Amino acid sequence: MNGASELFERILTIVAFVAVCAVWAFAGVAVIAGIARWLWRLFRFAPPQWRGHVATATISGCRKDGERRYVPLVSFVTESGETRTSIPVSGTGYTDPPLPIDQAFVLQQFQNEVFSWRRDDSSARSPAPPIGQTVTIVYNPMLAQSVSFPITKSLCSGVIMGAVIVALTSLAFSLQWISIALAEWTRGPSLMVVAYTIFGAMGFLLSYAAAASLLGYSRYRRLEQTGYVAPATASFRWNPSRVVYEPVLSFVTEAGQSRHKVLDTSFPYERLPRRAPLTMVYDPDDPAYAEVSYTRGSAPRPPINVLIGACVALFTLLLVPPWLLWGHGFMPLRISVATGLGLGVITAMARPMMSRMANKATQ
Repeated sequence: MNGASELFERILTIVAFVAVCAVWAFAGVAVIAGIARWLWRLFRFAPPQWRGHVATATISGCRKDGERRYVPLVSFVTESGETRTSIPVSGTGYTDPPLPIDQAFVLQQFQNEVFSWRRDDSSARSPAPPIGQTVTIVYNPMLAQSVSFPITKSLCSGVIMGAVIVALTSLAFSLQWISIALAEWTRGPSLMVVAYTIFGAMGFLLSYAAAASLLGYSRYRRLEQTGYVAPATASFRWNPSRVVYEPVLSFVTEAGQSRHKVLDTSFPYERLPRRAPLTMVYDPDDPAYAEVSYTRGSAPRPPINVLIGACVALFTLLLVPPWLLWGHGFMPLRISVATGLGLGVITAMARPMMSRMANKATQ
């Protein structure tokens, strides 16, 4: 029996080892394939872009290759005056046909469309560029069928960010080993320094975010109570410089000015109302300020979030011995909390003032 159990355990170990190796191999091949594809595009189209072979093209069509692959077709005029029509754009693989732009969407359809872009599975959507819109392209003067969207800074910054993450991870591991070595040498004080640093940074960030959120909400409430509220519609527009669709909330102010708010990837889409009409709170003196109004069924207001966070922090602090919390040892934590609150107040007050100053300068 012992021999059979040892054999079974050895087989399980081998199977687990093979499974882990297969996962790592698959992940490595995927990473290498992604890097190779990026480098192929970089070496193929970066030199023409640096030499100035860039033109403004019109999306003239969309060709379907396969079940879920749409390739945009562009027409443009080269620097030498040659007209090229219906050229497929290399390096693109959109999964769905173009979206209707500047057309009002029902809020539920609007949210579903945006959420479908964020999925990590095979059902993620990527609509093709709308026909008739303009884009910037890079072309090869010698090859008529060689066209690509420009190599953007975000593409290069992604590689730089990856290198920075790897460097920071290595630094974190190095600091961890250093702290362990210091702990063995000093038997305790270095770990207290690490703890002060971690708790101090957390206190600073949480206090800063809470103060900025509360003061920003106070501005929102002041404008809402003044009556600067307008109904809004949700739609999509095409950004030719970034070659992406942008979710937009459009509204008209009391003075008859047409304004819009472009929603980025960090926007909390749970703020959008589920049943009530979509309304926006705006500042008549600051065209850049526009916030979705809080309605029944939407996300909780910032004061409630801050109150929940304060309760969690309070119950957590109740577990800490009083002599540690109020003693001299936790002075860095109290200083960081006070500094965070102060900087949060300054930031929340300075942001609208700087925005108004910039608006007056443009006028």
